[in-house]
Amino acid sequence: MNRMGWAVALLVTSSAAGALGLATWKRWSHAPAAEGSPARRDPRQVGDVELSLILNKIREGDLLAIQGDLAGATRAWGDARRRGAGLWQVHEGIGDSYARAKLFDDAAREYATADALVPASMAAMRGGIRVKRALALERVGRHGEAFALLLDVDPPRIGHLYGLYGQGPNKREMMARLRRRAEADPRLLCLAAVLSEAEGATADAALAMAKYVRLVEPWNVGLARQVVEKLRGLGRVAQAIEVCRAWAKALPQDWTVYDLMGGLWLAAGDEKRAYLAYTSMVDVRPDDADAYRALGRALRAMGRVDEAVRAFEKSKSLRPEEPDRWIDVAETVAMRDPAAAEKLYDEIAKSNWDARFGNVVEAIRRRMAERLVRELEEARKRNDTARAREIRRQLAAYGVPEAAFDLKVVMTWDTRTDIDMDVIDPSGEHVEHSHPASKAGGRYWTDNTAGFGPETFTLAKASGTYRVGAHFHSGQDRTTVKFVVILFEDTDRERRSEHVLVFEKAGEQKFLPDLQVK
Repeated sequence: MNRMGWAVALLVTSSAAGALGLATWKRWSHAPAAEGSPARRDPRQVGDVELSLILNKIREGDLLAIQGDLAGATRAWGDARRRGAGLWQVHEGIGDSYARAKLFDDAAREYATADALVPASMAAMRGGIRVKRALALERVGRHGEAFALLLDVDPPRIGHLYGLYGQGPNKREMMARLRRRAEADPRLLCLAAVLSEAEGATADAALAMAKYVRLVEPWNVGLARQVVEKLRGLGRVAQAIEVCRAWAKALPQDWTVYDLMGGLWLAAGDEKRAYLAYTSMVDVRPDDADAYRALGRALRAMGRVDEAVRAFEKSKSLRPEEPDRWIDVAETVAMRDPAAAEKLYDEIAKSNWDARFGNVVEAIRRRMAERLVRELEEARKRNDTARAREIRRQLAAYGVPEAAFDLKVVMTWDTRTDIDMDVIDPSGEHVEHSHPASKAGGRYWTDNTAGFGPETFTLAKASGTYRVGAHFHSGQDRTTVKFVVILFEDTDRERRSEHVLVFEKAGEQKFLPDLQVK
């Protein structure tokens, strides 16, 4: 055994405990005691009789403490201390007895003495003693001292340190001490990050966690990615790149880190390094279809269309059974040769795909809509109002919310009730929650049953007379329903109007005055 567990030793007979104690102690070498502590004694020079007397005195004190005689217990422990002075195991055991008796100041003193007496050859034993001492200090409100003590314990007790910090009297000093200790033990950096974040020091928290990932867990992909995104958001691109480098070194076959790194280099304005990072994806995984696909998307975003097409072609050749990879090629070709792209789309639509890929024609429409949405976002970033307006009109054909429509109705209400919108078009077709799409292209987007809305109806091409209203599906409260009607949104003909209907009880259905769209 490494050292005697005093709680166990006190339950066995004194002779057995003495024999066990000597058998263990005699393996421990002698070394000079720390200054200010009793002189360290060599356990090999402690006889069986002396050991038995020490243990019996400790046990006597424990029994007196249980009986409520703390004065007698203290005398017995003091006698054991005098007899065992200089033996760290004795001081630790007496500290345990004081702690059980809730005499925590005395316990902390004995643990400090034991800590100082542990020989260098058994330095690992100090950790347990320091934890006990910290617990004793915590019980008497000396949180700062307990915090400082636990910083030196291996492995770090992060949860305990967090709790002590919250109760500490001088958080600035505690944080400074934590950061100094983290220079030697980077595992503590995660605690520094959590505490900094809690105090609103977001940048300090992100930098501490970045250092933690680099030095302790570069293989933790989820954490590394989270830290990189946080740093990117704070404009700390250089530090984010350093995290990526550590990640790439720890997991050299993980191509996703190079995708992330390429984006960071672009954000830093270094296209050359971005290109090198992106192409590294397929260098480390030359037969990975997804790596080539990611490379194609990156190159396309950089305007390197020809290279992007080649990357997508390689992705397609590795997984030719997947229609999405063919669509990648077609939509990229469309950037330089729309006519050639149309032929590719036609070929894809007419090909015989496995049923598991669903409606491929619809997939093509979805992908084209996604591309337009991306272009819309870019146009808005450039403040290119004319281009944004043009794209929104194109998107109307795909029936996505980002589009500009001839008719849009947004409905909200003021209670936690279930209100459903009704729209009847010129043909008489009734669009509502159970019939959300009309033959003319009208779309009822969301059936909000929890209250307040919004619910939205859109129609790309509108002409004629429309009836717009609602019905009170369920609920008990008087409800005011507000409609915002938008005609020819984002054009020179745009018109907006607001209307209100009031419902008194469930089951009611009401309509606004007829809406004429010309």
